[in-house]
Amino acid sequence: MDILNLRSIDSRVNQYLACESLINKFFSLVGECKEDCLNGTSCCNYNFFIGISKDVSEVFDSEREKLYGGLDFGMPCAYLSEKGCRLKSYKSPACISFACNPLIGYLMEQYNIDWNYDEIRLALEDILEGLAIQEEVDDLKSKIKNFISIDEKSKV
Repeated sequence: MDILNLRSIDSRVNQYLACESLINKFFSLVGECKEDCLNGTSCCNYNFFIGISKDVSEVFDSEREKLYGGLDFGMPCAYLSEKGCRLKSYKSPACISFACNPLIGYLMEQYNIDWNYDEIRLALEDILEGLAIQEEVDDLKSKIKNFISIDEKSKV
């Protein structure tokens, strides 16, 4: 078995970012967040980006600073702006996997997609912590790619 914790932090972060990119693509296809918000309000109400281990947090904080600038504690989350989340990458597992109840219902009703926030968040956390084996990472990527293909097929 190829255990991710035997790899460098960079490898774990790169695996995570590949999954994050797929999730971002999926949510952009279904019209998730701010402009098309089904909840009618911003769902981010806390600094959820903080909840990752120290070694990963140091990498994420450094990259966020380079890409998105400093923190702004004037909003419920330091990366939230009037236009939504400033982060396009290096989001925490809690942030990237979250979907509000109206969106979860919409995904099920519109696409028959069962978005399980806890399952996806835990899988992403395992990747970052080095607890996932490569097969689990590949399974998560495959699942998200399948969700993307369902959405793309529904628009044809």
